[in-house]
Amino acid sequence: MMKISDLFELPRPIKRVIILLFDCCLIAAAFFGALVARWDDLYVIFDPAYWLVFCFVLPITLAVLIKLGLYRTMLRYMNTQVMWIILTAAMCALIATISFSFYLKIMIPRSVPFIFACLTIVLLGGSRLLIRTLLNENRLQKKELVIIYGAGAAGRQLATALTHGPEYSVLAFIDDDKNK
Repeated sequence: MMKISDLFELPRPIKRVIILLFDCCLIAAAFFGALVARWDDLYVIFDPAYWLVFCFVLPITLAVLIKLGLYRTMLRYMNTQVMWIILTAAMCALIATISFSFYLKIMIPRSVPFIFACLTIVLLGGSRLLIRTLLNENRLQKKELVIIYGAGAAGRQLATALTHGPEYSVLAFIDDDKNK
């Protein structure tokens, strides 16, 4: 049986495929979650017309995520650029949902694309933040805690260097100047 720690040992292309498939599930959950939230009924999940729109929207959303480089960044180094990529993809998904429902003449309420975009941002961004938090928590538990003497510029630079290193984690600063 495979453990979660074994996932971190997989080659990078395999990890990318796993994350891509996971994102497909999250985008589907966002799309159909938006429909269920708007219609307040689960029957919309079984409507083939909505599945047709989703089959056009999903590849466009994934193409935007891939083109903007979401799957090139490692989760433990995620920054605000990743959130901008997710926001851009969500807006493209919103426009694609409106466009395809119009051209295919499938009645989707006006609020659904906006709910879909918001859920996409929350699910894609939130899942990445959660994974990043779990990875960082795991890394911090393995580091030795240190206290830095000097809370000035040099102390902050040392703290930054130690934080990104594999051995030490900064617990506190000590300084002669009580204002610092």
